Amino acid sequence: YMAAIYAAVMTLSTIGFGDVTPVNDTERLYASLLAVSGAMVFAYCVGSISLLASQSNETETAIQYQIRLITDFLQWGDHPNELQTRAKQHLFYTLKKAPHLTSGITGVLQHLPRSFRNKVLEKVVEGTLGTSRFFRIMDPDCRAVFAQLLHPIALRQGEYVYKALETGAEMFFVISGEIEVWGIGEKLIVSKLSKGDFFGEISLFDDGFPCRTNTMRARTDVELLELRREDFYMYIKPNFPDVFQSIRDAATLRLENIDIGYVSAHCKALSTSRVSIARKIIRENKSVLRKASLVEGYSPLGPAS
Repeated sequence: YMAAIYAAVMTLSTIGFGDVTPVNDTERLYASLLAVSGAMVFAYCVGSISLLASQSNETETAIQYQIRLITDFLQWGDHPNELQTRAKQHLFYTLKKAPHLTSGITGVLQHLPRSFRNKVLEKVVEGTLGTSRFFRIMDPDCRAVFAQLLHPIALRQGEYVYKALETGAEMFFVISGEIEVWGIGEKLIVSKLSKGDFFGEISLFDDGFPCRTNTMRARTDVELLELRREDFYMYIKPNFPDVFQSIRDAATLRLENIDIGYVSAHCKALSTSRVSIARKIIRENKSVLRKASLVEGYSPLGPAS
């Protein structure tokens, strides 16, 4: 039995038998115990090294987790490969430029005193907010709040930020590159925007214009910062009313330089088209319901259903 155990241990541990072999049961038992002990120590060392190699930065892990989430979602929806690639590139860029937007990091930062949190955020966003003259003139406290709200966006040449007559609730700041401003129908370039400029502020306000008044397209590869309406009203308006009013004044001034009648006419035409389509669908559904009600055993659904 001891010889069989010895042969099995030497084979499974891949040590082999070699030129020097034990000749009695005591030697075989000792060699077997030594082989098992050595295998256990070797396995422990390999496991420890593997653990150290797998322990990456927690922020990197959080970013990779978000990338995996959107990858799985896009693959599940059978989206085109080009769309999947661009979506992942957008998300990776956003989280690399603003890693504090990940849920775990945001929660940790809230435990820091405001002064320390502001210093951390200042360092994180110095490559984005720090390059815009709009934010450089702000006090650190205000700039830190914007840093927590703004979402970095990267667009390739020829990609659209948005098109005229679309609904919107975001404002954008140009960090690098150039943006072409097109009129309705994209027949004429109205102007060009570059680093330090901003646009889309009209859509931040509830009483502003109901749709986008221009088409914005990347003339070159561009980097933008996006400010969303809900964040603007929740954090900027109550805490920094002067900044809120300044952006409102900019929106008012921009509206004064827009042919409101021309844009309104196109908005109304688009709205009329949407209404006619909706009415057609409703009429078709009513017709289907009337036919279904004639079927024996049909029971119309109540309001609760």
